[in-house]
Amino acid sequence: MNSQHNDIKLTPSVLSHIATQNKEIPPDAKRDLLIALIALKYTQSNSVCYAKHGQTIGIGVGQQSRIHCTRLAGDKADIWRLRSHPSILSLRFLPKVKRYERDNAIDLPIDETAEMCHENLIIYNASRQVGNAHIVTNGRQTDTVAEYLENGGSFEEALRGWSYEDDPPICTPRISGVIFSDGAGSFYKLSIIKALSQNPHLLSRQFFDYTTPLPGYGHCIHTYSLAKTCCSFDGEPFNLTEVTESLLYHKRFSPVNFGEK
Repeated sequence: MNSQHNDIKLTPSVLSHIATQNKEIPPDAKRDLLIALIALKYTQSNSVCYAKHGQTIGIGVGQQSRIHCTRLAGDKADIWRLRSHPSILSLRFLPKVKRYERDNAIDLPIDETAEMCHENLIIYNASRQVGNAHIVTNGRQTDTVAEYLENGGSFEEALRGWSYEDDPPICTPRISGVIFSDGAGSFYKLSIIKALSQNPHLLSRQFFDYTTPLPGYGHCIHTYSLAKTCCSFDGEPFNLTEVTESLLYHKRFSPVNFGEK
């Protein structure tokens, strides 16, 4: 089989024949279509291209199936979209952090999000402050807790409408904590929302209230069990009399500790 050389000039005239009833194509859409066509002209067969804002944002090529090409291009377009997400653009770094180090740090949550296909599981406010309440969680329930506290609600009420994370079959627990700083009257609460025995039909919401904290003494709750991989944390939060450096840098821990202040 022989095929002729592709010598078509890709100009706006190639978009003059519109088969649909709506004959209007916005100028920016025409621009993106032409850019995508030019890119596809010089790629392998079965190629798929996403274009936006005058640039290609995802190309899938070299696959025997167009569906697989579409998946490849879509994954790349997702990564481009996530890199321009306000939560990513607002990340703050110390002045001494170099550009390539920032790019590498940004790629970590983006790559994990693209793999999970759930943006809401990884892009969220991890902490907020409402008056004298300091809120820390591992998900988007942070904002719900803040809204309830702002409107006179309670920590427990805010979490009644939440379930574990939508990432079957793991069913990652949602852990939350709040500290009410008021001098001698300070206290804190912890919570875990999980599927008992990893069974998605057995939803459990557990709350722990510590009304008389002592200086240098706290409690720790984390997402998964240390004994079994990807199994939910079980039992009561364990005591912390000293937060070591290794604990602070262990990604599975979310310690709550009161110091001398």
